[in-house]
Amino acid sequence: MKPTTKWIIAGLGLTAWLIGGSAYYLLSPSDRAVSMTADPDATPTPVEPILPEVAPPPPTEAEPELVTASGVVPVDDFEVPYVEAQLKIDTTNVSTSDEQTVLFLHGAKFDANTWSESGVLEKVANSKPNLRAVAVTLPKVGEPPKFTTPDNIDPGSFLKATIEALDIDPAQLTIVSPSFSGKYSLEMLEQYPSMELGGFVGIAPKDVEHLNALPGWQMDNINTLIMWAENDDRIPTNDDTKGAQALRDKMPSSVVELYPTNEHAFYFVDPDMKARFTDDLISFLQTAPTASVDEFQDAA
Repeated sequence: MKPTTKWIIAGLGLTAWLIGGSAYYLLSPSDRAVSMTADPDATPTPVEPILPEVAPPPPTEAEPELVTASGVVPVDDFEVPYVEAQLKIDTTNVSTSDEQTVLFLHGAKFDANTWSESGVLEKVANSKPNLRAVAVTLPKVGEPPKFTTPDNIDPGSFLKATIEALDIDPAQLTIVSPSFSGKYSLEMLEQYPSMELGGFVGIAPKDVEHLNALPGWQMDNINTLIMWAENDDRIPTNDDTKGAQALRDKMPSSVVELYPTNEHAFYFVDPDMKARFTDDLISFLQTAPTASVDEFQDAA
């Protein structure tokens, strides 16, 4: 073998030795020990990959929960029973301007519990998160169907005090006032013209004739919905002094909805009419519409 060839082979051997030694000393002491004693025929132990830490998923928002409550609030010398329902969610990012309350009054034969038992209260509450649906039982005296308000209260101021006792902001309040309860609601609207309500729903309310006795009185600054049976068997729709047209004359910006029935309490008595009434009410609460003066004529 030539001397040059010997030097080349020796150089290659030295290079391999240096590379192997460097790799050995890069190992940790424990790994060096293993490398010195390990069985050359053994299967290498797989190395687990080191994965980056993954942040936990953000907490899921709690599902809205329908919360119901009942009780009484003292108003003047009376205890006013109430029931309420509200679809509650986290209000951290909810503007107070989005809050809304619906106050259900009642006819002579009914009370606060009727709205809950009929399912209307809960359906309205379920229509919008954080909407507070409240029904109250108003004081009444007499025998059905001739119930009236007690002599020792002023209906308008009593209803206003009830709203305050329930901690309701009038600007975020829509009053739903059927039949007998009109003696409370319409007198309150007449007595407190500067009271800014979010809305008013009159369902064939009594005491429209009281407003007609006030020639200069009108209400056109509140979103208003008037609901009436087409052939109402108690308060005729087209009565010039106390019917739907008479109320519309006092509330010229109102929307009028007529229902094809003769049932005065169509919103409870007739299942189909109750379903339509509830849908119309929810739609009104969501859109707060106004109407032209000619709409009543078109609906009739």
